[in-house]
Amino acid sequence: QGVDMADYAAAAVAAKDNDYQPADRSADVIAHTKTIGGGDEVTIEFTAPAKGTYTYVCTFPGHYGMMNGKFIVK
Repeated sequence: QGVDMADYAAAAVAAKDNDYQPADRSADVIAHTKTIGGGDEVTIEFTAPAKGTYTYVCTFPGHYGMMNGKFIVK
């Protein structure tokens, strides 16, 4: 919550060697996956955060504008 997605995505561009996850922004992330290709799948498990609405995004360069959504914890 409260993370500027455009700012985070801009920082992610420089983090290719870390699956486009900026190491200095780890506090902004609840969970992430490795980078996968089109048609591939990945499953993750994590403990849900406090009630609220959270944004999720694809951090591969240029993808966050279309590949995003809301994760709602009730």
